[in-house]
Amino acid sequence: MDYHLIKLGVLLRYGGLARHPLLRGLPDHLRDNIAKRFIFSPKHGFTYQRVPKAANSTIARTLAAHILGNEAIRRDGHGARAKGRLRRLPSPEQFADSFSFTFVRDPATRVLSAWRDKGHNTKYMRRYGLEDPKAPGRPIAFSDFLRRLDAGLLDKDLHWCPQTLMLVDGGRAFDFVGRVERIETDLPHVMERIFGSAAAPATSPVDRTGASARAAQDISADDMRLIRRLYAEDYAFIAEL
Repeated sequence: MDYHLIKLGVLLRYGGLARHPLLRGLPDHLRDNIAKRFIFSPKHGFTYQRVPKAANSTIARTLAAHILGNEAIRRDGHGARAKGRLRRLPSPEQFADSFSFTFVRDPATRVLSAWRDKGHNTKYMRRYGLEDPKAPGRPIAFSDFLRRLDAGLLDKDLHWCPQTLMLVDGGRAFDFVGRVERIETDLPHVMERIFGSAAAPATSPVDRTGASARAAQDISADDMRLIRRLYAEDYAFIAEL
């Protein structure tokens, strides 16, 4: 659904995104981008809140394959069209009555993925000052990226901000919270719950930064200590899953 229509509907019913009950407690500077990342289907009775860098493209494409058919995702490797076509923000009542789910990822591999993707993207490098001062046009090292997050950048972008910061009620409002590390079993479970039949995740190599495979060699012990501190709430939430 066109996002401008979603915002108009929220404005007419609630007086704006800041007054939407599902979004009210979220950070003001992130609320607009968070509101874009809901997929709600009244026909199929589910709500999915997408988390950037937590397999959300794979999950959106898998949902689209069920709802729109395989042809809809054939040339949609990044899932952009799937996300746009399925985008819809539920009301609190619709959220409560639907099967609500989200997926979260280990914070260490997620922030490494964010650096390997957005930290090497020219637009993001310039927007957030992530260029190496000694080599303009090249990204800063991962350890330096983490220090930038610690210095105030942590909550400035959804691709690396804590997952609990962007989720409805810190993630506690959902009927099911899947783990990216268990996506081969957790996502078929979700598909079975919604559609009555399981399906393998519709993955695409263009979405993968290789962060999970590279974590052991790219994340130092000092990096890990800082990640544990920056994402303490995420780790506490994930430990309960």
